[in-house]
Amino acid sequence: MAHSITEYVRRISKRDAALLVIVLLALILRLYMAFTCTAAPDFSDMETYNRLALQGGISVSPPPGYPLFLRAIYEVFGPRNYLAVFIVQGIISAITAGLIFLAAEKAAGTRAAVIAASIAAVYPNFLVYNLTTMSETLGLFFAVLIFCLLVSDAGDGVKAVAGAFLLVAACAVRPVLIYFWPGMLTGLKKRTLFIVATLLLVSPWVIYSVSVGKVTNRPGRAFYKTYNPKSSGRQFVKFADTPLSRTDLPNRVYFSEAFSFMAHNKWKTIDIIYNKAAMIFSRGWDQHFMQRVVGRDNRWVFLMIYSFVPVMLLGMAGMITGIDGKNRILAYLLISYLAAFVFLAIFKVRYRLLVEPIFIIFSAIFVDRVVRNSRSPRGPAGGSGAVRDG
Repeated sequence: MAHSITEYVRRISKRDAALLVIVLLALILRLYMAFTCTAAPDFSDMETYNRLALQGGISVSPPPGYPLFLRAIYEVFGPRNYLAVFIVQGIISAITAGLIFLAAEKAAGTRAAVIAASIAAVYPNFLVYNLTTMSETLGLFFAVLIFCLLVSDAGDGVKAVAGAFLLVAACAVRPVLIYFWPGMLTGLKKRTLFIVATLLLVSPWVIYSVSVGKVTNRPGRAFYKTYNPKSSGRQFVKFADTPLSRTDLPNRVYFSEAFSFMAHNKWKTIDIIYNKAAMIFSRGWDQHFMQRVVGRDNRWVFLMIYSFVPVMLLGMAGMITGIDGKNRILAYLLISYLAAFVFLAIFKVRYRLLVEPIFIIFSAIFVDRVVRNSRSPRGPAGGSGAVRDG
């Protein structure tokens, strides 16, 4: 037995060893935080998810994915066993770091993959959301699965069908992932197949929602929440403070009121869009949820606030200098997701979390390129000897 293990270790490649070490590091950090966290995720949206998980049935709004995930954990480990939730989400988050390695490797090579996954393993925003009963951790997992599929060597037809399946499944956990759809449509070669597959997969849920009379009005509410007299694009608006004041109206009412506001308040509409776009470049901090998790320790607070800034800057530099055929679709996904939020819906900092893996991957691409160019001999014409590893 010992000889077999020794032989396996001897044969393991540097690439596999790096991936294993990164995932183990990510797991150890997440488990440590799970066992030492004393915060109870029992308020606001977190309590809503707890309640839905414990009351049974299938919710339509919010979608059923995350409540069912919580319910499974509570049925195995006991109701409101938050430690179990933290541990399970920590394991999923560590696996997600490994998936970021695989996506980055296909997009840019092994060295970039090591850099990207190393960042993901210790990235504060990925660590802290595991300590909530919010759908961010599971949403990130599905998002990165989509990234892995789209940069893989799978056939165009497989990517179109599997991409539609993954996206629909992901939207059952985090509906905002639908904003990846335009980027996927742009980047996939079998576009008609992708459209048909999406429609076929969505139709059963639409039929079910209509038959039980529970068609979600989340799209209309999100749009109206963005464009109404109380909105500024910078802060959360309570429905009770808006002219409509209600959350139980049909989608058409919310859309009608929002379009009316936009038509009569063009300059304020432009200001709202500008303020939402500015959030793409802002610091990362969701105080409403995170304050109870990290407390008032300035070290953690500032890590949470500023960890996104270098990732964003390096990621943009990587996109400017390092987009090629393999990773171009990741840029399409990021652009379509952020553009949809800026123009269509209220934009909170935590919504940006789902594209932060793409920023991380392009950060790694940029850092890898800088390091390789600094080490490569330059010829008389100033050319670089750097080559893509893989």
